[in-house]
Amino acid sequence: MGEDHRRRFTRVPFELKVNLTVGDRVITSNKSRDLSLGGMFVESDIVHPVGTVCDVQVQLTGETSGLYIKAEAEVVRTEADGMGLAFIRMDVDSLTLLKHLVAIHSGDLGLISKEYFCELLAVDDAQQE
Repeated sequence: MGEDHRRRFTRVPFELKVNLTVGDRVITSNKSRDLSLGGMFVESDIVHPVGTVCDVQVQLTGETSGLYIKAEAEVVRTEADGMGLAFIRMDVDSLTLLKHLVAIHSGDLGLISKEYFCELLAVDDAQQE
């Protein structure tokens, strides 16, 4: 996924603790750079190649509250300090939480809702073909 994917969703600056799992290896990053409905950028000393699929767990609150966004993602961009990830699959609870989080931090609930519903319609159309 190239330039079009990165610009399809509104990004918000957001620093979160992220666990990336590839196979049996877990990378923990205490800093993400930005977040959108389509993915995120995770800062890390360990950078996986483009095309790598990983499980992502984003911790939204304190250590004991257990509020997480969980998704499957693909590395779509690499830089010296981290990776751009595109979300591939996400459960409904995580997607709903992500939508609200991005909407609150973007300050434009209408725009984020439009992006969310346009993406759902695109996925539904693709599945019917």
